[in-house]
Amino acid sequence: MDILVAIDLSILDALKENSRITASEISKRVSLSIPAVSERIRKMEEAEIIEAYTIKINLVKTKCSCCPLFLSILIKPNISKSSEKLLFNAVLF
Repeated sequence: MDILVAIDLSILDALKENSRITASEISKRVSLSIPAVSERIRKMEEAEIIEAYTIKINLVKTKCSCCPLFLSILIKPNISKSSEKLLFNAVLF
């Protein structure tokens, strides 16, 4: 899949809004058949345009203090040890 067209972007918008939306519902939104929508989604998955389907968790509503918070930090190889320690402590706080 080389070029995304407007329909592909509309499909992505629908999936971004609700990753559990059905191909049937998307087909109504974009005026394509269900098999055509499914095929476009499959091609975007194969091209790694769609990498994953995720959820957003409301931690307040779960009342879960043990839910992990994942944080990704890229540290440059030449960062000083004092800066690295300061950054690490800031993340833990």
